Amino acid sequence: MSGWTVPPNAAVPPGAGLEPPPGVGRPSRPEHEEGRGSAETRAEADAEAAQHQSSYELRKDAEHTREALNQDVVELRHKFGIDDEAKARRLAATGPLGPVRRHPFTVAFAAAGATTATMIGIKIARDHRKATKRYMKAAKTRRKAQQRFGDARDAVRSAAAELPHRRRSGLRRLVHR
Repeated sequence: MSGWTVPPNAAVPPGAGLEPPPGVGRPSRPEHEEGRGSAETRAEADAEAAQHQSSYELRKDAEHTREALNQDVVELRHKFGIDDEAKARRLAATGPLGPVRRHPFTVAFAAAGATTATMIGIKIARDHRKATKRYMKAAKTRRKAQQRFGDARDAVRSAAAELPHRRRSGLRRLVHR
């Protein structure tokens, strides 16, 4: 049993840093050391055996670690939208964002159309802004002219007040036109 709970294409390949350590052989010793007491040699062998337990327990531990890692990988793939379900949803999508294979000329014409539309929109906005400035300038000029006309009318009225009555009526007709 390999310990895979998900298909291999959706998880980490086996043995990616999760294999048990290689078998540990006896270190080579010079011959004069082998003559030491057998109790010491047995104690070293027991310590080595305790350190590297049976291969069954190591396989079991590696399998458990691999399963936990696979679950984390599947969870992250789902979270970031790169799992098989998300791929199926993207392929089933329709509309302008759907995965449709388009001819390069179609894409080029669409890009040219979008660029043209953008340029026309910018031109319209710029012309509108310029027209607004011209209108504001004309309105300012019109207000100044009305103010000058009002000042001139007031000057004529004050001068007419000093004229005799007959001449005033003719001036009044001129002012009230």
